Amino acid sequence: MSAERTRVTVATSNLANAESTRGPDGKPYQRLDPVLET
Repeated sequence: MSAERTRVTVATSNLANAESTRGPDGKPYQRLDPVLET
């Protein structure tokens, strides 16, 4: 369940910032990629 929540949170963040050209620190927005381990 935690992995699914992380995946959805990351996808939501990427979608919300799809049209963003700058992040809060002034640098270009970089998409997030979840990395999960077993």
